[in-house]
Amino acid sequence: MRAQYRAYLLRLQRSQGQTHWRATLENAHTGELLRFANQNEMLRYLMQVLAVELPASDDQADANSL
Repeated sequence: MRAQYRAYLLRLQRSQGQTHWRATLENAHTGELLRFANQNEMLRYLMQVLAVELPASDDQADANSL
């Protein structure tokens, strides 16, 4: 089984008097910057990303067919 690794820089900001946090995730591998209006949107995104399984490499697929 091939190890999977994801890295993000998380930034949270909340204005005075606000009950929710605004969130920014920066993909450490690509530099892609994602902005979320609240922490629930960010968590929903992360749950989707973590639920996606990467396809097996050709070597792994060959090993599974033995």
